[in-house]
Amino acid sequence: MHILKDFVPPATMRSLIADVLAAYDPPRNALDLGQSPVVAQLGAQLETIVGRPLGFFAAFLFLVADTTLETVSSNPGRGWHVDSACSQVDGDCYNLWLPLYSSAAGTGVEVVAAADNAELYQCLGDPRLPLDILVRAGAPDLFAQLGADARTDLILIRRGSPQALFLSWDDLVLRRMENPTVGDAAVFRQADIHRGFHDAGIRIQLSLKYVDRAARQLEPGVPTAAARGLSKHGRLEAQLVRELLGVQAARLI
Repeated sequence: MHILKDFVPPATMRSLIADVLAAYDPPRNALDLGQSPVVAQLGAQLETIVGRPLGFFAAFLFLVADTTLETVSSNPGRGWHVDSACSQVDGDCYNLWLPLYSSAAGTGVEVVAAADNAELYQCLGDPRLPLDILVRAGAPDLFAQLGADARTDLILIRRGSPQALFLSWDDLVLRRMENPTVGDAAVFRQADIHRGFHDAGIRIQLSLKYVDRAARQLEPGVPTAAARGLSKHGRLEAQLVRELLGVQAARLI
């Protein structure tokens, strides 16, 4: 993972927020930013960091708060995952992780990067296949059923493979970006195991995905048509996103 402090200067961030608001169409979180000059500019900067020619693939916007994470924190993986878009690309795709707004007491992202854990990813096999991640606190009964010993903190199961990997956190190199400010960014492969973390307040999170031009796209990275008819809570979330991003843009003058 690359941690990039002050990667997006204030004037560029204002333009990016404007592009995001123009493309924002709830209830979907996929944004059509393929024509954004800022997204193209960030992709060009990213090319020099990863050392590969890249093309824009997709963009996603998330509102993160304690309430939105309640389901994630209670699931078997406790929020650890690889991106589902892995199945759409045969080759590397990079995630540019950008907070656009944050009032959180503690927030950030953690990554188990392939560059730091080469042996693990060799054992995991084809990244296009779904990966099930079980963490002891999220799946104690499954740990018992699978015969995990006391040292096992997580179990990784690649669908289609008969082998499960029993691991301790001590077996892994984990990188953490904590409490980024607006303008900071993290870069990691979408096939890297990762999770966002959050404590109190709100974070509005933009994920920009850029695919290696040498990779083969199995499916186009185009947002699907939005479903219509937001619930009361959906309308409230949409209003909150728009107002907070407007507040953030005004701060960047």
